[in-house]
Amino acid sequence: MLQKERFFKQSKSYDIEVKFKDLDLSNEIISLRVLSSIHTPYMIFVLDLFIDSNDIILEKLYGKDPLKIKIRLLGQEGIQKEDLDFELMYVKSDFKFVNKMKLSTNKQIDRTPIKIYCVPRNEFKIASKNINIVFEGKTIKEILQDLSQKAGGMLKIDEDGINKEKIDQIIIPPMSFVKSVKYLNDMFGIYDEPYQMSIEEKNKIKILNLSKQMNKSQTFTIYHLTNDKDDRKIIEKCNDGKNFYTYDVLKSNYSANTKFPLLGNTIKHITKPTDKLYHIIEQNIKDVCSNHGLISKNKDFPFDPNLSERVKYYTNHTGYETSKTFANSMVSKFISSMATLTFRIERNLLIENLLNTGEAVKFNTGTVEYSDLSGKYILRSTELILTKGQTQDWTSVAKVNLMRTNKTS
Repeated sequence: MLQKERFFKQSKSYDIEVKFKDLDLSNEIISLRVLSSIHTPYMIFVLDLFIDSNDIILEKLYGKDPLKIKIRLLGQEGIQKEDLDFELMYVKSDFKFVNKMKLSTNKQIDRTPIKIYCVPRNEFKIASKNINIVFEGKTIKEILQDLSQKAGGMLKIDEDGINKEKIDQIIIPPMSFVKSVKYLNDMFGIYDEPYQMSIEEKNKIKILNLSKQMNKSQTFTIYHLTNDKDDRKIIEKCNDGKNFYTYDVLKSNYSANTKFPLLGNTIKHITKPTDKLYHIIEQNIKDVCSNHGLISKNKDFPFDPNLSERVKYYTNHTGYETSKTFANSMVSKFISSMATLTFRIERNLLIENLLNTGEAVKFNTGTVEYSDLSGKYILRSTELILTKGQTQDWTSVAKVNLMRTNKTS
């Protein structure tokens, strides 16, 4: 049977506390994954527990009540360095019920692995709030402020490069808050560049211009260390949550020859303004990359010259008068992740900054041949994996995925 109180063990790594109603599941949890991505407005949690299947029925672990998780990072002598709290909504679970006696309570205990998927309760409530409204004579910022208020949140928006046009009229059909923001961007463009929206604690809704983030100070710096160099000074400073190091193999991807043919080297949007039959918005893919992509210094985008003659027409979007913002937003989003860099960070990590997707990250490598990969990136996603070992101490691994438009700095 589940315990009302946990068995506490002094640790120099993490202390993870999981509570369901008045029960403490901390002793039963064996791993925790936290996934953060620019593609989802809130984090996703995956808990692996090892408990008796009877407890699922007797304690009604079905999803009506929230799960509460506390993650503490402990330093030397058990001094607390970081403390994160989450109230989660049970989304779904995977578990097995083994064959048992007719009445097995307190007689037959068979522990089985159980996987529970969760999302933050309040953030999910805001994201899924139904919206249906008409706006007249308002700017994109004003519309987003009203949408955020109706969803129960408070907007914090990056105004650098925001679309300042007044929209004569827009109807938001019945849809969730998250979809209403995407609909607004698809129709008019929030920025000429790709955006990211995240819903954070205290009902804060954050919208970022990803291209402009590349010009701002980095949230943290990653050092890729070499095999033949004493990097002790770097390692010593990587304990503040703003500097990290890795020895991991780098996985680099560049997809210009995939994305350029899909978009076309020359792009023509045929729109329908109110005062004439049609209007053509013409774009050159390299100009969009240079002006609206996620650029770290270098504006060279190598691709096969056989693709340079390709012209593509887009006719399904009516546009908004002669504005180019929606077109720039659409194309810049597609080319924002043309270059990616993936690696793992291990050790006891201060994790809060690692989960701030959409913000700038600086990558430094000590290997001369890899120096072109250095520079600014946008944090695309992080998968944090916390695993309990046989000694009951927790180990951590963060799988980090960075992105930008240009391959080399």
